[in-house]
This record gives sequence, structure tokens and C-alpha cells, in this order.
Amino acid sequence: MRNRIFAFVLASFSFAVPSFAAMPTTRTLQQPKTLNASAFPLPVPQYLAAAITDAAKKYDVDPNLVAAMAFRESRFDPNAVSRIGAQGVMQLKPRTARALGVKDSFDPRQNVMGGTKYLRYLLDRFKGDLTLSLAAYN
Repeated sequence: MRNRIFAFVLASFSFAVPSFAAMPTTRTLQQPKTLNASAFPLPVPQYLAAAITDAAKKYDVDPNLVAAMAFRESRFDPNAVSRIGAQGVMQLKPRTARALGVKDSFDPRQNVMGGTKYLRYLLDRFKGDLTLSLAAYN
């Protein structure tokens, strides 16, 4: 009896379809969202709001997600450096920043563009799974 239950459970899992398999493989452009700059514990600085909006539009990412990442990573501090050497608003490591085309990690606009480009890459890689994308970013 125990072997039958085990075989049934094993068969059930082998035929299960992962949740991301049902998602379309092509991205469809959605209505652009606007940045809610006052939705964070600290208001988004004006110079960052413009960079976040531009990057979000260019890479088709929700600007509020980009702003949330910037707040979580650096509290909107363009001069932030982590204990492991990640730099700037989006906390890009130097090697990652270079790979993304960021020449100056402490330039808020370049950093936000690079971080958003990387976030878009992760969203595509994980087929839109936000949880996996955010975990991979960190």
C-alpha cells in the first residue's frame, strides 16, 4: 500500500505543470505606469524620479518597482557603498556595472539605467516571476 501511495504522489508531481509554463513567452507592452514618488518612506528625489521614469519606460519595467528597489538597496543614496563593494542607488557591483555599460556607478542616472536593465534581464530570464527576479537581483 505504501508503495502505491508513493507511486501516485510521484506520478502526480511528474505531470504537474509549473506555474510559469502557462505564461506567454512574448512580452506585451502594458499601459505605462506612473511613478508614485510619495509612496515610499522617503520621498523619491526629483532627479531620481526622472531617471527612474526614463529607465522604466526604456526597459518596460514598472517605475514603482524600480523605485522600490532603489529605496531598498540604498535608500536613494547615490553614494552608497555596501560592505561587499556594491555601489550607487541600485547597488551594482563594479563587474556587473561594467557588463551593463555603466561607466560611473555613482552617477545616479547611469546606475538606475544599469540596474533597471539588469532587472529587465532577470524578469525575462525567470519568465516574469517577480519573486525569483528580485531574489536573483540581490
